[in-house]
Amino acid sequence: MSHPKPPPSDQQYSLDNNLASWLGSPKHVYASWIHRKSLRTSTKIVYIAMFNRYVDWLADEHQMPFHLSTPKLISTFLDSSNPNQSKSRQKPMTSRQRQQYVRLIEHAFDEMGRLGLNIPNPGRLAGFAKIGKGKDDDTRFLNLVEREKLVAFVQTRTDELRKAKAGLEEWVEYRDLALVGVLVGAGLKVGQAKSLSLNCIRAGVRKADVNGLGAGLDLSEQTGTSHSPRILPFAVPLLDQWLLICDELRASSLAAYLVTKAKNGSVAFPANRKTGNGSAKHNPTKLPHLSAASIFRRTHKMCERAGIEGKRVTAQTLRNTYAAFLFDQNIADELIMHYLGLRTLSTVARLRAAYEGKPLPRDDDSISPDFTDSPA
Repeated sequence: MSHPKPPPSDQQYSLDNNLASWLGSPKHVYASWIHRKSLRTSTKIVYIAMFNRYVDWLADEHQMPFHLSTPKLISTFLDSSNPNQSKSRQKPMTSRQRQQYVRLIEHAFDEMGRLGLNIPNPGRLAGFAKIGKGKDDDTRFLNLVEREKLVAFVQTRTDELRKAKAGLEEWVEYRDLALVGVLVGAGLKVGQAKSLSLNCIRAGVRKADVNGLGAGLDLSEQTGTSHSPRILPFAVPLLDQWLLICDELRASSLAAYLVTKAKNGSVAFPANRKTGNGSAKHNPTKLPHLSAASIFRRTHKMCERAGIEGKRVTAQTLRNTYAAFLFDQNIADELIMHYLGLRTLSTVARLRAAYEGKPLPRDDDSISPDFTDSPA
């Protein structure tokens, strides 16, 4: 497997951070400038790649140097597909990607302005004109028929496995059923499911929440907050059965990786046994949990098995559908905000409006709802 190249070092790029360097070799000096910032290595690599792509596009498509960028050129670039991808993989930029490009360009021109470039910042002008905002995909929910199909499938399949006394040999299927349980049955984000510990599940299914509305998944140790999503009744048996399988796995020699502990207990959703054993053996600090990409794939496969089709039936769709269950039960917005771990009631209002097919509440300061699983 190839690994991304590290960001350039000061020794690799010895150009001084001055205006002449920016005007003559913008990609060169930008890489050196970003390298000096207190950012994660992965973030530096992404920023450099984005900047290079924009500068190359300006030169290839318009024979224009970076410092002559205009809001119109930025807009045209953001509306273009990625020229480095094959046609089958080209797709419009998301709203988040567009905003990242606008901010990146704005910050670069801020630095050139500090060094003496006396022109209006085109990145800032593009931001004022909301060029980067774009249009996000509609928020996707499973409809009532799809929800009934999925709930019936996971309940029936869990009962079949239990009655057949399927055990360790079927542990991957038990795990994937439990994944559906925490996503559509408790509204977790993919990132939360990825880092979830067994302790969080045990604490949740063993006690009722303070409102008497059923079991609550306890994320207090994991998040350092009082976030306790309510577990919908259909999901409790899925999680209970997975806990029993985990106990069997821990007692067996087939899953030595479960000895590896997270900060707050064993990882809730481990990867396959081979991967897990290797991770625990060679790097005891590395948790053998499912990756985010694997969670998306596994839950999508579960939906397909339930007879639900469509490329947008994703793990995020399941989280949105959890909210739909709560809306249908007339749960107060304040509780929904708590169960989903949202920051504001306005986000709940936007999610409810999307579910009911009504116009979104006007909120010019809100770039996008925070119930999504946007990458960091």
